[in-house]
Amino acid sequence: MKTRFAAALTAALSLVACEREVSPLTPIKRSQVKHVPAPAIAPARQLLGLRAAYRLHPDRRFLMAFGELRRLNTKPPRALAAPAAASFVDARWTVEVDGAIVGSLPEFPDFPDYWTLLVAQAKSQFRPSPPTSAAFSPDDGSLFLMPGILNVLASDEAGGWTKGALRQTARDFTRISFQMPDALELAPLIPARALALLAAARASDAGSGLEDEALLAHSLGYTRHAQAVARSLPKSSPVRLYEESRGDELQAMAARPGASEETRYLALKLATTAGDLRRWQQLRIRLFPQTESPSVVATAYELALPQQMEVEDFQGQLAAYLPFAVAAELTGAATASRNAPVAPFDLDAAVIKASERAKGDVWDSAAVRSYYQAIYHQPWIYYATFSEKYWPREASTRVGTELLRLLKGQTQNARSGADRAGGEIRIEATRRRTGDLPGYPEIALEVRSLVPYLDSRPSHRAQFARFSHENLLDIQAAESLHLSLLAVLGDQDRKQKALSALYVGDWTQVERLLEGPGLSAPEASGILWQWHLSRAEPDGLDRQFRRAMARFRADWSLASYYVDFLRSRKQYAESCRIGEAWLLENQDSRTPGFFHAHIRLAHSYLLAHEFDKGRRLLEAVRADGPMQQSFVNRGIAECLAGSGRLTEAETLMREALRVNRGDPNDQRDLVKILWAEGKDDQAAHILGDSSSGLSPWSLCDALSNDLYETFASVPAERLSRAVASLSRESSLRLRADCVPKAFAAAGRFEDAVRISRELEGPGPATTDTLLVPYEYLKGWKGREAAAAWLTPRIPPARLNGLGTRALYTENYDLLWDVVVTPIADTQKEWIWVARACASLLRGDLPDPHGTDLLVYYQREIPGPFHVLGRYLLGLASEDEISALTNSSERTSLIAYGMAVR
Repeated sequence: MKTRFAAALTAALSLVACEREVSPLTPIKRSQVKHVPAPAIAPARQLLGLRAAYRLHPDRRFLMAFGELRRLNTKPPRALAAPAAASFVDARWTVEVDGAIVGSLPEFPDFPDYWTLLVAQAKSQFRPSPPTSAAFSPDDGSLFLMPGILNVLASDEAGGWTKGALRQTARDFTRISFQMPDALELAPLIPARALALLAAARASDAGSGLEDEALLAHSLGYTRHAQAVARSLPKSSPVRLYEESRGDELQAMAARPGASEETRYLALKLATTAGDLRRWQQLRIRLFPQTESPSVVATAYELALPQQMEVEDFQGQLAAYLPFAVAAELTGAATASRNAPVAPFDLDAAVIKASERAKGDVWDSAAVRSYYQAIYHQPWIYYATFSEKYWPREASTRVGTELLRLLKGQTQNARSGADRAGGEIRIEATRRRTGDLPGYPEIALEVRSLVPYLDSRPSHRAQFARFSHENLLDIQAAESLHLSLLAVLGDQDRKQKALSALYVGDWTQVERLLEGPGLSAPEASGILWQWHLSRAEPDGLDRQFRRAMARFRADWSLASYYVDFLRSRKQYAESCRIGEAWLLENQDSRTPGFFHAHIRLAHSYLLAHEFDKGRRLLEAVRADGPMQQSFVNRGIAECLAGSGRLTEAETLMREALRVNRGDPNDQRDLVKILWAEGKDDQAAHILGDSSSGLSPWSLCDALSNDLYETFASVPAERLSRAVASLSRESSLRLRADCVPKAFAAAGRFEDAVRISRELEGPGPATTDTLLVPYEYLKGWKGREAAAAWLTPRIPPARLNGLGTRALYTENYDLLWDVVVTPIADTQKEWIWVARACASLLRGDLPDPHGTDLLVYYQREIPGPFHVLGRYLLGLASEDEISALTNSSERTSLIAYGMAVR
């Protein structure tokens, strides 16, 4: 909490809304304050400007659809069309096409909001051609997949824009859009064109295309609307079965002789939600034995596969094979084994050739390029997600190189909206750059630079809700985004819907989704893990974990997460029982997680002090390859160390590190063994070695928790020797504050104070380093003793500097116990402002110095800090402080004060 508060203070927390609240102190009559001559910017306007900088624009696929409508109504259709424009006015989006207002949308629109405007625009713009003398014959619906659907589409386009041909063309393009995998968001043109065609068809026939509307809404992420539309379809409709997650019925229908491609494809696609690789493989062979369509192969990317060794080979094979399947479809070449390497292939050249054959109004060169670029670059998801070594080196793979060239060069026409495409991959890049650092100004700018590539489609809302909470510390914005997601997501998006319900505290919704009939094991484990991270309602979480474990007995990810939860509650014996029960029921070594389950169970035995059971379990497990053997060696070494066989443990741990070089867990385990052996200098050297691979967080945890675990029960002299070795490593001085933390957390303040003093470096101590033992002394001997110790160590010239430090360390008593009389200099008023902030930050705790604050702020003292202090106590208005923001430093401080208020 203190770290986050310090970050928030450093960033001046201008992201938090300022609401008028009743002051805990009774306001007195406000005296006249002379305004500083500066342009007044009302705080409310500042907040609006901040919100605007991070506001997500409407879904660009719908905005492009308005342009596509006009394009289709042009004879002949132009190559590309400008999207509609949207401006935010009076809490709504005003949508304009060619300067004419076509309607408005809420800040977070749902599919029906867009659809109503789009169909109305189609009615005013699009007029179907009169039927020709030749009768138009619609297709029988047997073809659904690429490239076969292109022949149907060509026939439908040849019929002109008559009512019947338009309806069929809309259906064809909806199918193309639905089957196109575009997780990297490179092809917004395809769904935009499908939306325009379907809206034009609906404008001329109010009852047409309901199945298409459901599929299109689903593929765009508006799954609640898709479910609502599907409920109006016949009960036997494959689309309805798909939207209602009735997988068994859909698979039975798909298995019947003569089942359509649509039914078979929907059955295979729905099966991916179970996250069962073998089930998907069997179903794919049964439903599409002769089909190597990239659309079919790419459904495997929707499998929520566990990141376990038993499935890694498949992920790599899939990433290598999909570009080959795309090449085969584009060139008409025969397909080859999925294990074959990708042959040299020039995507641009193949697309140009395919474009020459695309002579239609909707399936033209722009559509060809968009579709095949999206599906060809789909494997980059694998390289970005599963293979860290491929990030961010651009030359790692040909697919990665071509994708980054596409994103940098913006090869698609900017007017199509492709200049802002690729939002998902930019989200991934931003997440890696921002990491877990909340609140810093550079992080806020990093996230702001991402905003132009995002819009309010559901997937972007979910991602930006996370950025708003974790990086911007804007809880209000995150809550608004999560509430909007609950309004547009159906139960097929159970995981994200449950995560949003978790965030806003809708426990009824969370439990309904966890207990629903369509829940899959990956969904259950994902929801329950996020619930665990929220640290809310642990008893309810334990109950739901047990229900899910009884329901999904073969899912190791779920069992592993439950083990983590039990360990966090120190229920080590129960975590052992869970591991034993899972292995008893899942004895096939090919089951995902089988090897990892042995490693985890052995560690549970270690925590339960059953060292021999853990060692024997690992000695009997089969390790495939040196990497798995290194995990086995580490586990055995931990158990040997627990049994006191330290020399053997050190040998095995070093062997594990030889294979798994730089692994932070191995490094920390070796350090604990060395400490136990009395090899303190060697342990300190590993921790101080910058090449050891320990992250700052992991290093601090090692210096704190690992040290405490090792030395909690040894004499003080032994602990002092280990601390002395740490103090001699100069690179560890910046992390010295980590060392006593675990002792203080355990209430051993005397040890914490001694460690802090032993770690003091040469030269005079800084204020920050002095505050560490001060905190521990306060916990050990009380406020007065701690203040008496600290006061003579702070030179008078540095006393006023305690104002900021008292706030970000939450040591509010410093402001009165140590800074008894602020020195009369330019910082004196900041001490009083800090005291006013502290009074509010105490929350429900009474402020013993409230009367002193009121007496002081009755005085008329010129200067901006005095006005800010009066505002904090409810004695000055927002207008008075808004006139003071005429410098960046002053604006930052005032923004912080507003946030506290």
